[in-house]
Amino acid sequence: MTSVIVIAFGVFFSFAINDKVAPIIVLVLLSIGLGALGAHAHTDPRRRGYAFGLWLGIGLMLLCEGVCFSAM
Repeated sequence: MTSVIVIAFGVFFSFAINDKVAPIIVLVLLSIGLGALGAHAHTDPRRRGYAFGLWLGIGLMLLCEGVCFSAM
């Protein structure tokens, strides 16, 4: 779910800004923020599953975005 929100922000910014670099920068910054959240969640044994889900979602999101941006 969190990755879907990040992709939605990336799509929104890609339509709102007519620059090709700005959406990539936004997606990278949001991905770094999600990665930091996953790293913080990994330190708590009760939230390790949430952290794994975040990292898996970030990886899939970056793969999908890479395919989309390389097709442009």
